[in-house]
Amino acid sequence: MALGYGIDGAYLLRLDRAGIVSVRASVGALSYGNESRESALSESVGGRVQVKVTTSNYIVPMSIGPQVSWPRGPVRPYAHVGVGGQLLFSESRAQGTTSGTVLASTTNHSASAAAWSLGGGAYMPLVAGRTRVQLDLGVQYVGGRSARYLTKGSIVDLPGAQIAVTPRESRTHMAIIRLGARVQP
Repeated sequence: MALGYGIDGAYLLRLDRAGIVSVRASVGALSYGNESRESALSESVGGRVQVKVTTSNYIVPMSIGPQVSWPRGPVRPYAHVGVGGQLLFSESRAQGTTSGTVLASTTNHSASAAAWSLGGGAYMPLVAGRTRVQLDLGVQYVGGRSARYLTKGSIVDLPGAQIAVTPRESRTHMAIIRLGARVQP
């Protein structure tokens, strides 16, 4: 089990005037781990120029499906289901140790998996007026198919500037806990 963090966004297309039934399209970007080390920029330069090499693992869940909600009151519950997929990829980047400037990057591994989602939560109005802002507290379960992906330690540095990449394979299920805002024009 890995813990991660990220951003998630959804667009709701109302199917009725009150907003009880909508089509929900969502996409997120989550980081589920990284590792860093300092290294010489190259063998020809030697140890005079150091860089920080960071490898980060990401997952991008996407889904589309119906959402039903109760559009009035101080607490406005909602529930949604969806079908879609997930993109999983790992990226390494070299950056200066003092400036933090990214000098180069590469994608070490990428994969995709079909997925379904089920979620719910509640909107709570924060500001009333022309644009309504609501607090969004929700949870979502994503049931992902099997995929190959990298975790901490999946990339091993070998002599001669070579690497060994050992992906893990499993179903890509995850739970998303959401604390956010909903802006409704």
